[in-house]
Amino acid sequence: MKKLICCCAILLCFVISSYAETIILNDGTTYTGNIPHQDDQVVYIIQKEDLIKIPTKDIKEIKKDEEPKKKLDFLDIDNDGPIVENSNEFLIKFGYDFYGKYKHKGHTTSEDSPKGLNFSAEYYHYLQNVFGLGAGITLQNSRDIGDTPGSFYFLPIYLSAKLRSNPTDPYKYGYVIGQLGYNFFMPDSEYDDYTDKTQGGLYYALGLGIVYNNVVFELLSSTNTGRSSIESTNAEIDIEYLKYTFSVGYIF
Repeated sequence: MKKLICCCAILLCFVISSYAETIILNDGTTYTGNIPHQDDQVVYIIQKEDLIKIPTKDIKEIKKDEEPKKKLDFLDIDNDGPIVENSNEFLIKFGYDFYGKYKHKGHTTSEDSPKGLNFSAEYYHYLQNVFGLGAGITLQNSRDIGDTPGSFYFLPIYLSAKLRSNPTDPYKYGYVIGQLGYNFFMPDSEYDDYTDKTQGGLYYALGLGIVYNNVVFELLSSTNTGRSSIESTNAEIDIEYLKYTFSVGYIF
């Protein structure tokens, strides 16, 4: 859960930093930050770590950030080309899980999981051309679990948020991504014989990537969770499967 909170906090910070606003007072003083609340009497603005209260009668103008691209320079691949406006994306990705750890929650030991493959399909709708909300699904190939009998795979279905630099021609940009959803835990018959029942759980991930000429290159850290019970002892086991994935895909 701590990893999930960290993922959400990082992505939220990126989003907040992308849409700054500037308040200009009648005397020329300016405040730049994010406005969490405003009404006919007062405007609140968060500037760095300070929450500032400003009477509306003292405000000359409020400007919204019209150039979020400048705040996303760290994601830019090339800012010389013309900006491409694209509010919708559908993409497919083929991933290679090059490292993974499988463990039972509460236990100090974990087992290396063998390398595996996956296939993902995702859809995004973008706001102001840089912040996208979407959904996706990933299918893993079956993999074994060290000394545990049988093999398994997870099938996560998730909501996704992506913060990108403004795409430029030929369609290219850098991005950070966060995912949150539910994954089904899918054991094979041998694992199923070893356990009494299995169920899925929370799925979450954080990653970064680049797009060049519609081709996607992405590095993702993700965690699958589930639960099973051992048939011989009726012991309940909470499962956590952390893995790192490098993916290549294409945007349509």
